[in-house]
Order: sequence, then structure tokens, then C-alpha cells
Amino acid sequence: MGTRRKGRELALQALYQIEITGDASAAAVQLFLSHFEGSAEAKEFARRLVSGVVSQRVEIDRLIQQCTEHWKLLRMAKVDLVILRMATYELVFCPDIPLNVSLDEAIEIGKRFGTDDSPTLSMAFWIRWPTQAAQNYNSPANGRSVSGQGHRR
Repeated sequence: MGTRRKGRELALQALYQIEITGDASAAAVQLFLSHFEGSAEAKEFARRLVSGVVSQRVEIDRLIQQCTEHWKLLRMAKVDLVILRMATYELVFCPDIPLNVSLDEAIEIGKRFGTDDSPTLSMAFWIRWPTQAAQNYNSPANGRSVSGQGHRR
């Protein structure tokens, strides 16, 4: 398993714990990570994702809600919601990560950790994402292109 995949899986688990406990403190994240194997690089990437998702949660949730017609955030399985939050964070706020990598990783992690509804929810989200996100985030200023063209490799 690659370093970033391991980091994403650790971040998913840490964010799930935050979702359940409400404790998003750095100490809680550090304690959580100390109980799992992973390289220093994987854990640092996990911290980056956790910190980013937590700090941008309001904006991330707004974007997810726009892209998940007929799916209320409160009714989504927590693990599915966390996967969508992580993917949205990467897509919007991590210009150093290629868009196709963020999408592929979210799908693969959803297959491993998600619920039976994950494929339906994911498809609903990913079909609507380019149109909705392009309205807000398709600009050279943020280094992202989400219109389906210009994906960086």
C-alpha cells in the first residue's frame, strides 16, 4: 500500500472518530494515530487531510450538499460522508494532488470502507460535482480545473 493511500485510510478513520466523538483536537488525532501502524509520511499526510477537512468543514459540507440532490448530510452513513468530505477537501484545497488521483482514491476507499449505498451516493456526487464545483472553483487562481478538461497529470 502506498504512503498516501495509507494516509488517506488513517485520515478516514480519524475523521470518523471525530464525527462520533466530536473531539477534533490535535491531541485526539495524535493519540488516534499513535495506535495505528504507518510511516511518518503516511501519518503526516493523514494529519494534513484531517486538519484540512476539519478547518474547511462548513464549505466542504455546502459543496457536498449542492452535489448530492436527495441525500441529506444528516441521513448519510457517517463513513460515506467522511469519504466525500476527504475527497472534496482534496479536490478543492489541494492543488498539488491530481484531480484524477483524488477521485480514484475516494472510489477505492469507498469500496473498502463504505456502505452498501456508497456506489449510488458516489455516482450521484461525482456526476454532479464538475458542474457544481466549476461554478465556484474553476479558476487559474486556485490551480484547479474541474470542468472535465485540463486535469493535471
